[in-house]
Amino acid sequence: MTSTVTSPVCGGHSAVEITEDVIALAVSLKSDVENTLSSEFETFEPVGMTTQVVAGTVYHVKINTGSDHVHARIFKPLPHTGAPATLQKAVGGFSAEDAIAPL
Repeated sequence: MTSTVTSPVCGGHSAVEITEDVIALAVSLKSDVENTLSSEFETFEPVGMTTQVVAGTVYHVKINTGSDHVHARIFKPLPHTGAPATLQKAVGGFSAEDAIAPL
């Protein structure tokens, strides 16, 4: 019998618990998500995330909007660039059970 050990892959996506910093980051981009999806959300609660380290960090964030869930891809550049975090993509229509997948 062989055992398999799963290790993170460089540049791959890692599922991690959502942090207060990423919650605040996602909430700060709420208007961008609303504009992208042509919707307004009374409920906007980031509930999960995956990360990918590239030339900065890509966060794939699951956001509870009350009626469904939105998956958002947020890019935060490396600090030395001085560039702000940006919403790269947002897609709605997910359920609470849907896994967060790269967009």
